[in-house]
Amino acid sequence: MDRTTHSTRPDAHQTLMASVLEAAEIRQAQLRALWAMTVAQRLAAYHRGELSLQQLRSWEQHTPHEVPAASITGRGELPWILRYTEDFLGEDF
Repeated sequence: MDRTTHSTRPDAHQTLMASVLEAAEIRQAQLRALWAMTVAQRLAAYHRGELSLQQLRSWEQHTPHEVPAASITGRGELPWILRYTEDFLGEDF
């Protein structure tokens, strides 16, 4: 491999760093979008399945009284976590 070919290709570190920075920008944009919504808009987006896991966690941490909760134990579990449990999925999951 000659030097010109090598120097014009981004190396793995540069590619990884670009991906990390892009992912961080996307996460920040998602959080800005979440907090730009009204409570009713957040609830509607939640029911449509449009919120990312990060948005759901942030919402629950900052305004837990707004977040819908389900219960199979009487404690009020978070539905996006509950849906992966054996009790919720049943024996045939």
